[in-house]
Amino acid sequence: MSLFFTEVDHARPQYSLRRLDYLGIPCYEAVNNHVYRTFEETYANPAMDRLFTTVLDEVRPDVLHVHHLLHHSINYLHIARRRGLPVVFTLHDYWLSCPNLGQRMRADLEVCHEVDPGQCADCIGRFGGGRASFLLSRAASRFVGLWSSSGYSLLDRLPAARLSPAAGVRADRLAVAGDARDALVAPAPSRVGFDVHAPEGSRLQFGVAVGPEAGEGDEGVLLEVEADGRTIWSRALEGRPSARAWADAEVLLPAPANGHLRLDLVTRPANGGPSGGAGWSGLRVRVPDGVQARVAPVKGVYRAALRLLSPDGHDARRARVEERLRHVREAVAHVDLFVAPSPFLAREMRAFGLPAARLEESDYGLPTERFAAFARRPERWLRFGYVGTLAPHKGVHLLIEAFRRLRPAGGRPAPVLRVHGNLTWFPAYCARLRRLAEGAAVEFLGEFDNRRAAEVYAGFDVLVVPSLWWENAPLTIHEASLTGTPVVAADFGGMADFVTPGRNGLLFRRADASDLARQMQAFVDDPALLSRLGQPVFPVKGIEEDAANLERRYAALLGARSESRAAAL
Repeated sequence: MSLFFTEVDHARPQYSLRRLDYLGIPCYEAVNNHVYRTFEETYANPAMDRLFTTVLDEVRPDVLHVHHLLHHSINYLHIARRRGLPVVFTLHDYWLSCPNLGQRMRADLEVCHEVDPGQCADCIGRFGGGRASFLLSRAASRFVGLWSSSGYSLLDRLPAARLSPAAGVRADRLAVAGDARDALVAPAPSRVGFDVHAPEGSRLQFGVAVGPEAGEGDEGVLLEVEADGRTIWSRALEGRPSARAWADAEVLLPAPANGHLRLDLVTRPANGGPSGGAGWSGLRVRVPDGVQARVAPVKGVYRAALRLLSPDGHDARRARVEERLRHVREAVAHVDLFVAPSPFLAREMRAFGLPAARLEESDYGLPTERFAAFARRPERWLRFGYVGTLAPHKGVHLLIEAFRRLRPAGGRPAPVLRVHGNLTWFPAYCARLRRLAEGAAVEFLGEFDNRRAAEVYAGFDVLVVPSLWWENAPLTIHEASLTGTPVVAADFGGMADFVTPGRNGLLFRRADASDLARQMQAFVDDPALLSRLGQPVFPVKGIEEDAANLERRYAALLGARSESRAAAL
């Protein structure tokens, strides 16, 4: 298996390709900074087609499994068909029918119940078009690239680091599989400690590889990053020289109370055997402080300028949307099997025109073992929780408005709301949320490593999913089912597929803060609801079962393709 995906990195050239390794899986990362010459490039991009072809030439796969084509190209499906590759396409949203990031939602946060090219024409005005808007987009990308490089290297701070043992740790130029990098070379076992300035939203970017002394029979290394004594990242690397390659990683650093962290890079022998140590490259702390403040106003001016520079009127944009729909419908004919994780998404995409005979409903698989030892932490007050992206279409503002309307009952302590999500991706929206929450018992707890999901769910009693868009099959509702956590969710889209009122939660009218408050108040007034509404109502597949199902689908498609070829001879 190999993975091909895109990444925004304004500090690197558009459409550059980097080869990576993740858990032993070959990965191909293409830089796509969303700088487009035309609207057509947002869905049928010749530059991405060329990168995709390069990857296919190197990997020579038996099956192509598409999970999304946002920031890629619908032409991949034509390319795969020309090569005789069976294609599986897992649907995660409505991108095939919607040019606005696949959300089927207008700027005013109203859902598009029908695919209306005239309405879509209003949404795509922000993509601009023509040479002037392309040059503006490229200039904006370079500006963001300059500011996003804000941060510092831990390699520069090695002389002040805590070393245990003191000998053997050094800064060096380390070449691995032809890729030479400046690196911290550490023996195993060793611990290298830094005191770092890391305000909320800071990230550590680095690469790891088996050390230069590795030889045949080497057991490899176990690498860990600790923050204030807690492991926040770990990785085991094989010791065989033939397996050596840089594996790049990025980890969100927890936000300490005083803005400083004790950060330790730990290198251990794997399985207690011989080890050549490890190389840690990059080791750059990306600090967001000041960056968003400088970049956000520029983004606003940039978007306004794009709209002004767009050479197309409404009718021309409508024609472009209709051309996109035609192109998409032509390309999806090359897909052998569509997989929809929720009944709602399956219905919507059948209505769009995907053939029912080639569309299968199959829910996601989750790492269920992470919740095997789940135990909720009791507290004196009722705790509502939100887990997810902090963005307008997720309706977190609606949740805070509803929470502020709750009334304590029965002499019990007032409830609290715990909000988990990255606070740096949409800074203007997060600032709005903080203003809405002023004076209320709302805790903004930031992002967390998904391996800690059971720990996070142990810290609240009711999950609220207030989304304003047509969610597909929210993983948070699945995690709530694994932990016996009642759910309050909007009564539409894929959310309603997984919440049965009176069994595992309650539903409220979409975008209605008063009705959401009424459903939440029910838990305040009647604490016994917590046990009555925590019942599992749908099975949650493990990842192993999901993978086995996929393998059977692949085998069936390959068998059918072989029979078709044999019949043609």
